[in-house]
Amino acid sequence: WPADIFGFGDRKGRIAPGYDADLVVIDPEARRVMGPDSDYGDIGYNLYEGMELTGWARQTVYRGRVVVEDGVFLGSKGQGRFVGRGSPRRPDISTPGSGGKP
Repeated sequence: WPADIFGFGDRKGRIAPGYDADLVVIDPEARRVMGPDSDYGDIGYNLYEGMELTGWARQTVYRGRVVVEDGVFLGSKGQGRFVGRGSPRRPDISTPGSGGKP
């Protein structure tokens, strides 16, 4: 559903033939205190430093292959690809019981 809103719904946001098979497996109970090295950016600080967060990604699957497992990058440099946006689509929230899902 968010993929539709942001214009990626034709190839992301579903587990179905023809879609990219990008998934994140989370542990909703995991707790982490963020530090200066808690993310992979090069900016030298972390906006969330010192905060305890609940919920953490355990595994990231990119196009059907595991590329991150328990914080360890298993992919290869440059394997990503640019995905251009299509036209955003507003969900129909007028149908009772639909939950806004297309």
